[in-house]
Amino acid sequence: MIKKIVIGTTVLLLILLLLSLKSKDNGKKLTGAENGNKAAVSATDSKRTFLLGFTQWPPSFDAKEIESMYGFQKQNSDLSVYHQVEGVAWPEALAGGKYPKRLVDNWNFVKSHFPKGRPVYLALTPLNDSRTGLANYANEKSDQEALPAPWSGYALNQQEVKNAYLNYVEEAVNFFQPEFLAIDIESNVLLSKDPKKWNEFLDLHEYIYKTLKKKYPELVIFSTVQYEHLNATQADAFGKAKLQKAEVEKLLKNSDLFALSTYPYMSKIKPVRESYFDLALSLNKPIAIAETGYASKDFSVYGYKFEQSPEDQRQYFDVLFKAAAANNFKFIVNFAAFDYVKLLQSLPKPARELAGVWVYTGLKNSEGADKPAFMLWQNELVKQLE
Repeated sequence: MIKKIVIGTTVLLLILLLLSLKSKDNGKKLTGAENGNKAAVSATDSKRTFLLGFTQWPPSFDAKEIESMYGFQKQNSDLSVYHQVEGVAWPEALAGGKYPKRLVDNWNFVKSHFPKGRPVYLALTPLNDSRTGLANYANEKSDQEALPAPWSGYALNQQEVKNAYLNYVEEAVNFFQPEFLAIDIESNVLLSKDPKKWNEFLDLHEYIYKTLKKKYPELVIFSTVQYEHLNATQADAFGKAKLQKAEVEKLLKNSDLFALSTYPYMSKIKPVRESYFDLALSLNKPIAIAETGYASKDFSVYGYKFEQSPEDQRQYFDVLFKAAAANNFKFIVNFAAFDYVKLLQSLPKPARELAGVWVYTGLKNSEGADKPAFMLWQNELVKQLE
């Protein structure tokens, strides 16, 4: 059932980890005016406030196609993105010692494709990819090993966890030199799934945020929030809208941005209305879209059918870009640049079924042809960045 499908699934993240290794081998106004938000503006305006970027998610396992993807990103974005998909080297980070070679190699590979001088968005997290507890262990053997003792028994706000994660984040910041830093990803999913751990997480988040701000006062530091959990349209969040809003407001006290992860089609939201971002706007924080996507073609998952079209995708991006222009969003990241049909066909059947949820969210299809939404993206990219 679709209720079991969650953003940030383990299978998809492991695919990306495998891939990184393989590639080395081969018109209407927005509401919310009472909060001081501006009206929607014309898509023909000549300036924009928001950067545009993609993650490192690839179209296939083919090394040439991966390089082609990075070439596409170089020409069609102005924000470089590293989105953490591995666990954390907890013991090594705590000791302040040498990090696993496989982790360092992956960082080097991604960074080598960042155009010089381009702003960088670095997204890290202490949570596992199901957002239910501490991130898995990244070591020389694997990027997703089970946590060893005593880490497997630590609370999220254990002092050893705080110290290790702080060291890890500082190592990554010094390596990537980002302008934007997420210190946790889709953290409010934890609130939906295991609310008993939420206060532990808030304590960890506050510690990391305040410590980093003292050392890097100019760095924009924040948490990313899964929007369909915040607005309670995902199964684990059903009936928890008030709880989500109240607790996310606490989270945002130690966050420079309200950075959203949003995939509206996953909650069967179609068409996306101009009021879609009103909840986010009501929280009175600068907004960024940390990751997003909208399917452009029909697909089925576990017998559950989604009816999607290129026009549905275009319509979503039209709403998104108008909201971003009207309300001075800071950046927008579309998770996948290309559809990944070729990658999907290379996967084992269980992984293929689940990975198909996001397969048609690229702005180009698997053959490299433009979708209507990509034309909107290009129209924004040519505008002068304020």
